[in-house]
Amino acid sequence: MMLPQVDLKASDEVRLDSRGHRVRSLKQLRLSHALEFVYLRDNLLSSLEGIEILKGVKVLDLSFNDFKLPGFEPLGNCVVLQQLYLAGNQITSLASLPELPNLEFLSIAQNRLKSVCMARQPRLQVLAASRNKISTLKGFPHFPSLEHLRVEENPLLEMPHLEAASILLIGPTLKKFNDRGMPEHLSTTIHFA
Repeated sequence: MMLPQVDLKASDEVRLDSRGHRVRSLKQLRLSHALEFVYLRDNLLSSLEGIEILKGVKVLDLSFNDFKLPGFEPLGNCVVLQQLYLAGNQITSLASLPELPNLEFLSIAQNRLKSVCMARQPRLQVLAASRNKISTLKGFPHFPSLEHLRVEENPLLEMPHLEAASILLIGPTLKKFNDRGMPEHLSTTIHFA
């Protein structure tokens, strides 16, 4: 799975790394509008209150925190966000996740999601949703740029012809399903049907 390119040599003015510091609230941190890379994984966060200031954030890692309830509306101010990591929380719904016009990568693996209902994400290329409780494609939003879909270890995998259904749902942009290339006969048949 290839991630979108971001500047890895970021200075301290644009980078905040507070991984594993037992942070409970964003108010404990020195957030600024200049930050582009914010790593807050392995903390105790359960609310996004205060995240609105991160108008220039490109990479936001909130994995392995205590997020449970919907409450992702504050991310609507993060309009340049390209990569969002929400894996390893207790999230049950993404209904409050706003449309993020530049989001290319979204990790929602290892949560308690039963579906992938959320606002459309026009530039989303990679959706990692493995190890949830997803059992249906109903309500799956239109992602016109989606290339990689990962849904391993979900009840959804018992659905007959899941790969074909995924191609029909997502369209010709889908190149990898569960980290495997799409079978040529499926994509050709469906694209020209």
